[in-house]
Amino acid sequence: PYRCGPESAGKSFVSASVGPQYQNSDLVYHNVGFGRSIGFHVNLSYGRWFSRVFALRVSGMYSQSKWITYTNGISKNTLYYGARVEGMLDVLALILGAEKGRLSLPVLFGPEAGCMTKQELSGNISRGYLGLTGGFQVKYRVAGRFSIFAEPHFSVVPYNIVTDTPDPLKNVGVNYYDNTFNFNVGLEVEI
Repeated sequence: PYRCGPESAGKSFVSASVGPQYQNSDLVYHNVGFGRSIGFHVNLSYGRWFSRVFALRVSGMYSQSKWITYTNGISKNTLYYGARVEGMLDVLALILGAEKGRLSLPVLFGPEAGCMTKQELSGNISRGYLGLTGGFQVKYRVAGRFSIFAEPHFSVVPYNIVTDTPDPLKNVGVNYYDNTFNFNVGLEVEI
């Protein structure tokens, strides 16, 4: 019943979603706080169902969230932009074993590659990264090819900062991890 091939493959789809994003890291926790780091997240995706329970989705994303507030009240953001490749496993279809109905519950996981820019008063820190991302969707088919969904999502963004000194033997690199959480709502269209 879980064959993969042309006769059991589903359709391709495109989707767009937007929602709030929060950032959690040691720096944000001490400087701003998780709740006050709110920003936004935008995601555009293309995907293909290879069976009734498994799909691959490729997404382009852009987001920003507050990471520091200085004593004079000026706040600065972190910008994230990149791409994701995620496997989607529809847990509801897997458990129920039935054909796709109006409701689905895909779990998502995969790599995220992108750039991160932390804005500061003295200049910006920009780094490329390769991280992990995942989440799940609660998706409802409203009519024909159109579905709406809510998608809680997280990303782990690793990067390092090297302290430059006159003596190159004393340059020290420090590794950091930004954890971003967003809650998007969106529209999906089968094509």
